[in-house]
Amino acid sequence: MPTLAIDLDGVLAQYSGKDHAETEIIGEPVPGAVEFVHAVVNLGWQVVVHSRNHRPALVNEWLIAHGLGDCVGTAVMPPDATVYLDDRAVRFEGEFAPVLAFLQGDPRPWWRRGK
Repeated sequence: MPTLAIDLDGVLAQYSGKDHAETEIIGEPVPGAVEFVHAVVNLGWQVVVHSRNHRPALVNEWLIAHGLGDCVGTAVMPPDATVYLDDRAVRFEGEFAPVLAFLQGDPRPWWRRGK
């Protein structure tokens, strides 16, 4: 079964860039996130949500509160996966020129652009 590893903050949950680990705050779902995860699971993918900012128990509580607790796993760090979905990632396709072009543009995460 293929595995999709999804970063929590900035991908599934709204994020401002602040480290909320001490206050244990996880933002509301990004619009369409819950439906996306269900669609991926229905395609036969295993989904693992990871977070560097929050302890696993808090992530599990958030997933359960938003109807995802029964269909995904959690990890503290990115697990071994087929595909990674992250708001700060760049995909390498064998050539460096597209990556350089991306870095010369606005490489900030979507939630930082325009601020």
